[in-house]
Amino acid sequence: MTVTGSGFANAETGITVTYDATTVYSGGSASSVGAWTATFQVPASASGTHVVRAYGSSSPTSRDIIFTSTPTVTINKTGGAPEAR
Repeated sequence: MTVTGSGFANAETGITVTYDATTVYSGGSASSVGAWTATFQVPASASGTHVVRAYGSSSPTSRDIIFTSTPTVTINKTGGAPEAR
């Protein structure tokens, strides 16, 4: 998942992103206008509502994104007899 943020301090460091309170990204830095981007693997989790939170080392508050996930399964058999695919 890739998340982007803005409104952080100019060149703020120590940006951390959590997924349901588990750290999934840390050590990020904001640009000169307080914008940043973080990419992380979404941890295994149940279907339903989840919270992605971002905060920095000097911003007084955190920013939350609340979303609902719906897991899916894809099976792609690439070997075996044609009738078994």
